[in-house]
Amino acid sequence: MLWHVVKRVLQSIPLLLGIATILFVVMHLAPGDPVEMYLQKRGERSANGRPFDPQMEQLIRHKYGLDRPIPVQYALWLKNLVRGNMGESFQYRRPVSALIADRLPYTLQLTALALVLGAIVGISLGIASAVKQNSALDKAVSLGSLTVYSIPEFWVAVMFILLFAVTLRWFPISQTRSLDYFLYSTTGRFFDRIWHLILPVAVLTLGSAAGTARYMRSELLGVLNEEYVVAARARGLPEKRVVLRHALRNALMPIVTIYGLALPFLVGGAAVVEKIFSWPGMGALAVDAVGARDYPVIMATSMIAAVLVVMGNLLADVLYAVVDPRVSFDGRRTG
Repeated sequence: MLWHVVKRVLQSIPLLLGIATILFVVMHLAPGDPVEMYLQKRGERSANGRPFDPQMEQLIRHKYGLDRPIPVQYALWLKNLVRGNMGESFQYRRPVSALIADRLPYTLQLTALALVLGAIVGISLGIASAVKQNSALDKAVSLGSLTVYSIPEFWVAVMFILLFAVTLRWFPISQTRSLDYFLYSTTGRFFDRIWHLILPVAVLTLGSAAGTARYMRSELLGVLNEEYVVAARARGLPEKRVVLRHALRNALMPIVTIYGLALPFLVGGAAVVEKIFSWPGMGALAVDAVGARDYPVIMATSMIAAVLVVMGNLLADVLYAVVDPRVSFDGRRTG
């Protein structure tokens, strides 16, 4: 197993280098100048678009290395990245690593809860739907999951805010805590955070659970017709044991793939939902960075996502062997 992990990590290095190169080139080909946007934001450009102080513009370009040739910028960025230095944000004038450290806990709170709840609800509904095939429950789950999966998350988020926050006033509209948060006791602060988490987590959980339920139902229906499942039933085993012990393990294989590839979502977050609920997470940080042409932040968040995709694939491979003992770590099925 250890050799398999080491081999996959070594194989991923050229892939990540290629992704870094493509991202850097595409980012610099995109329209917009970060220095111009920075000066406009600070009000240091005149009505005709010219800077009040051209020397200031040159100093800013020199500070961030934007006055150097593109190949030199790329080499310096790659060198700093290998050393763990992600650069300084143009927009916030802070180290990118510090920005990510501030935003990451908020995103993990949101996405980890959504993925866990989505997996529990989705797998449970998928199993119930497959076991009760063609029943009223099966039709309700199939229709409901298809409907929810087809609706954009931003629309669901807005409807949840209108219904539960504006009309019923059960939950807050946005933010991560109340204005008087620091006046609460420790228990009060905990429940205040949970209160603010409910709506955004519910929006993300709905989409995750709907997709998982559909995959789970489809895979389990196929497995339930396999010969070994029929043989287990013929031996008189209870239906619950046949489904949960014999059929479910093989049906979980595609779910393992889905949640392995969902690893970037844990850190990247759901940008749309974070923006709608004013949640200060990684997704909102990436969206703001794109709007401001904040190159260091864009490159850092993109590379983190790329690394997590590679890690997610590796994690899925390892979990295959855990879920199904017939699968070896080189990806082949044993007898």
